[in-house]
Amino acid sequence: MSETTKISINGDGIMFCVYKLDQDQFDKFLESNEEGDLDCDDLEQGMDYGEQMGPYWNEYQAPSIYLNDEYAISLGPDDGSDNADGFRDCTLTKGSTAASNITQRGECWAVSVEHFRGSWGEIEIDGEFDIQKLRLSIIEFSYGNESTETHEIVEIATSEYDENQHGEFDSHSLEGKSIDWCLIDAEGNAHPVC
Repeated sequence: MSETTKISINGDGIMFCVYKLDQDQFDKFLESNEEGDLDCDDLEQGMDYGEQMGPYWNEYQAPSIYLNDEYAISLGPDDGSDNADGFRDCTLTKGSTAASNITQRGECWAVSVEHFRGSWGEIEIDGEFDIQKLRLSIIEFSYGNESTETHEIVEIATSEYDENQHGEFDSHSLEGKSIDWCLIDAEGNAHPVC
């Protein structure tokens, strides 16, 4: 009888929630914010365009693999350090080089950026972990107007092991660190609120 191994993806990351607003909603929320009366829970009134979530993938932060609840491997970009020992051996795919802007000009949006820390999913396999069966997909997206200082680009990682034959990394165990909200006007300019 072979032993099982629990594989979990851990680290800091984010969840973006995007809500489409009409111009009247946008104006009302911006005015309420300027008066100090905005309740950010009210921003969820717009049409919900879903969420993007995952651990950060950038030069400062990347997920780590834990095996049976013990740290095993950093998946950070290969900077030659001992910290990036797993990066060379896993399959890495990256989306298009141009970031997908999750807000479009000509529309108004409320964007919630929730920062989390913890496990971004875990699976259990029979036998030992093989890093060559791990595949990371890097998703790059942005929000706001590309020509202003309020434009943000974020990269997150999604993971699969052995073509998901053992399940998906979709059961999260996360602790919230903070929530940032911004309103995006029809020109794509971001207005931090709350």
